Amino acid sequence: MRKINLFLLLVFIAHSSFSQDAKIPSEIEDPKCLGINKEPYHATLMSYANLQEALLANRHASSLCRSLNGYWKFHLYPEAFFNRDKKVNLKHIYN
Repeated sequence: MRKINLFLLLVFIAHSSFSQDAKIPSEIEDPKCLGINKEPYHATLMSYANLQEALLANRHASSLCRSLNGYWKFHLYPEAFFNRDKKVNLKHIYN
């Protein structure tokens, strides 16, 4: 009987502690807020062509560094491309 009473007391305490209303931070509801106390994204690892470039430790001056900034050439595929029932001529896409 004593064990059952102790168990019920612990269940009651646990239930009452988790059922309290907690204040929701306003940052959670803001879709423009992507993170708080975060550092900017960056890649810290870089390979170098030789020892001299590695000792300079300038990632952007490395001969192996390629910037992805600039204009990109994209091509939207026709809707039929993803439909297995239709045949699509891909010659104009890959030229």
